[in-house]
Amino acid sequence: MQIAVFDATGRTSVSLLRQALDCGSDAVTFARSPEKLPVVDPTLTVVQGDAYSGDCVRNDVHVGEMPKVISA
Repeated sequence: MQIAVFDATGRTSVSLLRQALDCGSDAVTFARSPEKLPVVDPTLTVVQGDAYSGDCVRNDVHVGEMPKVISA
């Protein structure tokens, strides 16, 4: 399963990301400041960008199957 997480540097999102990755999910996450993201994983795709930009989301979220989207 692919999961897209927005606002990835927040406490709730970090916890969610870790749980998703531990369960074997692939994840795409958006962060305005990727260097602040404390999660590193080979199946995690980190996109520097603003989730409020429709073009950014449209171009980078859809990789393979339609992801389950989480905004925490």
